[in-house]
Amino acid sequence: MWSPGEHLVIDWGVLGALHVFWAVRAWSRVRFVRFALDERRRAWRSRRALVQALAQLAGRVLPAVEVDSIIRRCDELTRAEANRIWTQHQRAPSTLPFRDYAAMTLKFWETAKARDRR
Repeated sequence: MWSPGEHLVIDWGVLGALHVFWAVRAWSRVRFVRFALDERRRAWRSRRALVQALAQLAGRVLPAVEVDSIIRRCDELTRAEANRIWTQHQRAPSTLPFRDYAAMTLKFWETAKARDRR
C-alpha cells in the first residue's frame, strides 16, 4: 500500500470531444483535473498542468508567472541539484521552497518519461 505523498499518478485521456489531464494522489485519491480542446503542444501543457496540480494538491494557487518560473528552474536543474533537493526534502521537507520541490518533481517525472520511451 502507498504512504501519504508517495505517489502522484498523472495521465491524459479523452472524454467525448474534450481532452483531459488529471493527477491523482495515490493514497488519498485527491484529484486535479484540467480540460483542453486538443493535445497539441501536449508536452508544454503537461508540464504546466503538473506544476499546477502539485501546487493545488499542496493547497496553493500559483499565478502563471510563477508556474513559468518553476518550469524554467526545472530546465536549469542538473542531476546533482535535483538529488540535493530530494535529499533535503527527505530530511526536512518543511525547509524546502515549493519552487525547488516542484521543479525537482517535474525533472524526475520528465526523466522517468524519457526512460520509459526507450
